[in-house]
Amino acid sequence: SYALLKTSSAIAETTSPQHQAQLRSFLQFPMRVQLDSALYFVRAVGGKVRSFVRLDEQLTWRVGKQWELSVAGQNLLHARHSEFVGVNGESQLATPVQRVVNGKITWRF
Repeated sequence: SYALLKTSSAIAETTSPQHQAQLRSFLQFPMRVQLDSALYFVRAVGGKVRSFVRLDEQLTWRVGKQWELSVAGQNLLHARHSEFVGVNGESQLATPVQRVVNGKITWRF
């Protein structure tokens, strides 16, 4: 039991960051416009994935009771960064996260 716990702790140290922080903000402006922001900080993962700061934003305009237009961006500070490593701490399994910007039209009926 102790050996299994020790092994699980060693895996967690090489695959999980020791420190993470998140700051969220939601602002409502006149004319039914909303801005939703999230700023993330993640500490390095076992020397395999470097520390990073990530910013996500979404701007939404409620045109009427049924229509909504929005534009959202993820990972806006950098073109890409790596997150996560394999269970064995293998860096070649690190997941690259790219900058993404998309738009959305919503119709509620």
